[in-house]
Amino acid sequence: MPRGCTPLKFLREIAGEGLGRVGVEGAIEQPAREPRRRHGFTTVDVRPRAIARTGMDLHQLNMYLLDSPVPMLVVVALGYFAGRRLLAARDAVPFAAAGALLGLLFFYWHRDTFYGPRFLYSVVGWLVLLLARAMVLLRRSAPAPDVTPGRDLGLNATFAVVIAIVTGLVAIAPGRISAYRHSTPDFNLHPARDAQRAGVGNAVVVIPDGWGSRLIARMWQLGLPVRGTSRLYAAIDACTLERTLAAAETTATAASRLPAVLDSIAGMRRPGVPGRVTADPNLRLQPNEVLAPECVSEIEVDQRGFYQFAPYLWLNRAGLDGDVVWARDLGPRNAALFRRYAGRAFFRYVPGQHREPLLLPLSGPGW
Repeated sequence: MPRGCTPLKFLREIAGEGLGRVGVEGAIEQPAREPRRRHGFTTVDVRPRAIARTGMDLHQLNMYLLDSPVPMLVVVALGYFAGRRLLAARDAVPFAAAGALLGLLFFYWHRDTFYGPRFLYSVVGWLVLLLARAMVLLRRSAPAPDVTPGRDLGLNATFAVVIAIVTGLVAIAPGRISAYRHSTPDFNLHPARDAQRAGVGNAVVVIPDGWGSRLIARMWQLGLPVRGTSRLYAAIDACTLERTLAAAETTATAASRLPAVLDSIAGMRRPGVPGRVTADPNLRLQPNEVLAPECVSEIEVDQRGFYQFAPYLWLNRAGLDGDVVWARDLGPRNAALFRRYAGRAFFRYVPGQHREPLLLPLSGPGW
């Protein structure tokens, strides 16, 4: 705890951190939320979903934080139980802090598109403190060793835990890191650092996403719920979806009929087959069917190269008013972005010939 900071003030700051993280991601993901669930537990099935997702996030954090064969929370529980007679009032602080953040994030139901525990990274510091304290308690909790060598139970138990953690970090973690590095090369990029080196400021930088991701984002923008868009994207080929969304974007009446239209198309059970025309293995098209010109155009855009936009959402400030604002590149549909940030410079963050990132200036919407 910082010097001069009272426990109550300290906990308020912790809660503020959790709310701040929820606010940042909430502002960024706002178009993706389901309207009927925007204000918390407003339907019967939200509570079980929140419990299930919080439980899954805790499980992932528990197993993957140290990549130890022994789940971290098992060690915490064992240490605190063994040393329960040694506990002091200060031991409640990390429990209260982690519990406050978990409680705040439990009420934020939306499932994001990031890997790992959705927002529980903010709890990691407190869980590490709990683990360290548990190991100290485990060491001190055993009775004094007798004269027989090797009978210091507390020391032996602590040593076993340390060996398990070191084994995970040495034998398991490198393989996992290597797998992440090679399976998601876009995560190795540093757009903010690249923009700073290029002297980019008071600007908007758009990141080209794959055609499939653009289609899903457009469904969000038209008001379809997140769970619904995933189902519809899996049931409808990209070209049919492209033409349907383009028609719905023309008028408010067409947009209001979009959910029923898409459900009808999905009911035809014609999801298409993998197109294998871009780097996106999940892009599906109808076999032996001539593509509409707008679909050909979207494929040509992807063939120039694209990144993933979702991993870089966190670069934005909650108010989307930072020195550099990062956005998904929607080509001709960037017009609203140009209007909102009139007076700023615009750039496109694109892969070069050898996938190296380039920052290219933009003069207006379009590809």
